Amino acid sequence: MNVTVEDSGKCRKIIRVELPAERVREEMDRVTGEYAQYARIPGFRPGKSPINLVRQRYQKEIVGAVKEQMLPKAYREALEQEKLDVVGVIDVQGGDIVPGQPVSFSLTVDTRPEIILPEYKGIPLTRKPVQITDADIDAALTSIRERYAKFEDATDRAIAPGDLAQIDYSATVDGKKLEDIDPSAKGLGEGTDFWVRVDENAFIPEFATVLPGKSIGDKVDVAVTFPADFTSEPLRGANATFNVAIKGIRQKVLPELDEAFAKRVGEESVESLRKGVGEDLQRHASQSEQTRLRNEIHQFLLGAVNAEMPESMVQSETQQIVRDILQQNLQRGATEDILREHAEEIHQGAAKSAVGNVKLRFILSRIAKEEGIKVGKDDIEAEIKNLSARYSQPVETIRKRIQENNSLDALQTDILVRKTTDRLLEIASISE
Repeated sequence: MNVTVEDSGKCRKIIRVELPAERVREEMDRVTGEYAQYARIPGFRPGKSPINLVRQRYQKEIVGAVKEQMLPKAYREALEQEKLDVVGVIDVQGGDIVPGQPVSFSLTVDTRPEIILPEYKGIPLTRKPVQITDADIDAALTSIRERYAKFEDATDRAIAPGDLAQIDYSATVDGKKLEDIDPSAKGLGEGTDFWVRVDENAFIPEFATVLPGKSIGDKVDVAVTFPADFTSEPLRGANATFNVAIKGIRQKVLPELDEAFAKRVGEESVESLRKGVGEDLQRHASQSEQTRLRNEIHQFLLGAVNAEMPESMVQSETQQIVRDILQQNLQRGATEDILREHAEEIHQGAAKSAVGNVKLRFILSRIAKEEGIKVGKDDIEAEIKNLSARYSQPVETIRKRIQENNSLDALQTDILVRKTTDRLLEIASISE
């Protein structure tokens, strides 16, 4: 078997393999013999047919079987002979079997990049102190009380930020009602006894700046410019005027921070509530700091290693990042039209991230090999249980999804990345 290898780009090679006619003949004879054991030819019992008749009657099937079995075997031999670590097959050419003739085929493949590791033991890091103050605990307690807040009528004062305002409103653009411009905008163009939260999350954000200071009975015009990516295409960029009448005000009232409230949220006392909140804040802050240190390790490695990445893997990673971005934005309410408008920008950002992601996985894989870090069955089972808890789905559902999506390799890679990063953090040089 003759094998030649030539470079063809970033981590890309073309492997050319030529198998001698003698090897083809031997493989043809072997496969023909297998067919002869079961061949059904009129006038002969199974297994007793003349080999020439078997070869003639089943030539197409025999040639196909030879190609299916011989070429992959020759490919594996070529990889072993040339000591190539292939991460993806891009293209296969040739390989047609002609009895009595040598066979040639070529493969375009992407190979694992050569990673020259930096000194990764003792990566210099600085741990930032994590200190939770009484003010932090007070703010967290206020946030908890916000979840149990009630709104009560406030008839003796003007609107303040954070209030609920009851309004009647109607909107026009150049004197035309919104529904005349876009029939689907009727609910947006007018409303009666509508309660609006007076903050930046109001359905018309300008209300948060115009309504504060206004009282029941007041009327006010609110100028609004619809954004260029507004859901209603006819209203994009349009200047509208909302005629608003104030009819009611409700203020947010937080529950008292007392023993009754502590018991309401599952604690025995205000003191134990403060202690639990403080411990939660400390734990979250410590986890955030740990995440920051892990990211610094990743950035150190990316900056210290100079290597080209396999194009096919970068493309695959780019596509996955783009899919994730599109899904996240659709869930947040972005329209497909808007996403199409920003498609090039999204793809460019994804491609840049993809190179770093692929590079980091190769670096950490190389370090894992040096450190003897492996992913075992227990690691995989633990990760599946974690995913089950995170997504509130049965373990078997998660396991089935992994099998259906053929994502076990990706799961193992994620675990290896995490375990290796944990190891690097253990042996890092961390100053306080």
